[in-house]
Amino acid sequence: MKNGKFREVFRATGGAWGGTVIDQKFIILLYNIFGEKGINEFHSQYPKDYVELLQDFEIKKRGQSGNIRVSLPYNFCNFSFDGKSAQNCIENYAERSGTTLKFSSGKLVLPADIADSFFKETLDQINEHIENLLKRPKLQDLNYIFLVGGFAESARLQSSIKKSFSDRVTVLVPEEASLAVVKGAVAFGCDPSSICQRICRYTYGVGSYLPFEDGKHRDDLKVVSDELVLCKNILQVWAECGEVIGHNEVWRETYTPIITNQKGIIFEFFKSSKKKVQYTDEEGVEKCGCLVLEKPDMTGDIGLEVIFGGTEIKVVGYDHTSKTHTETCIDFLTV
Repeated sequence: MKNGKFREVFRATGGAWGGTVIDQKFIILLYNIFGEKGINEFHSQYPKDYVELLQDFEIKKRGQSGNIRVSLPYNFCNFSFDGKSAQNCIENYAERSGTTLKFSSGKLVLPADIADSFFKETLDQINEHIENLLKRPKLQDLNYIFLVGGFAESARLQSSIKKSFSDRVTVLVPEEASLAVVKGAVAFGCDPSSICQRICRYTYGVGSYLPFEDGKHRDDLKVVSDELVLCKNILQVWAECGEVIGHNEVWRETYTPIITNQKGIIFEFFKSSKKKVQYTDEEGVEKCGCLVLEKPDMTGDIGLEVIFGGTEIKVVGYDHTSKTHTETCIDFLTV
């Protein structure tokens, strides 16, 4: 924007398609080669070496397409996997699987076909997701795709996305892409208002009671309290999925206790990926937090204030009579 601020034009989306998925596939390969029991025993006896092994793969997987040469720690090469050396285990696996995987100078050499298989499912899902996003009306004028984060440094990821989309958009990878997310977080921490608008990923609200209306509310949710006929499990919505939320935007409501001599109130907060939600017990509605507010004198109303301040939703409950308040936070980006 012209004032140097940023606004989100489409809500955050995605799935389990990051670099950790590739790491998990490598660990499964280690289980297949050396046995799950053997790997777990090595992990238990040499935790530092185990971490170094995974870290080396983490670095090597970002390299150019082709073979991946993973350095095996000294203790790994000399460890007994059910009576066999690491080299013997690798040679036996290569023979029975018919692959060209091999042991060479203290390294586990993964041929390109095995390395590519680690990435295929993840890259296919990422490309499919981007393809679907580009079809959205709000993203029709998109000109650039920036790849950031540790996985963005993977040559296979960069090649896959450029091959699929470079005819429509410019794909950019900043220097030190793995640090871009951290730098952005620091910049946001220094000035939270730099992102002036966000798009709600979910529908958020608070569970409440409303006067029961025949034909409008479900009969199984009808309750009677102090001669009042009410409908329970109503979701009072703060913001709907896809709605634009400004920085420090506030939602307020006042509540009256439904039980005489009530000494406190429990607010339960819910989220849903659905845009229109009426009840908290609908399918796809999940509890994402709660707030307990004590009420010492048992009279007067209670206020609830919801502040959308950036990465968190801050919820504050006020007892107007005693002037006390309680607050909690809900993660706005992931919860």
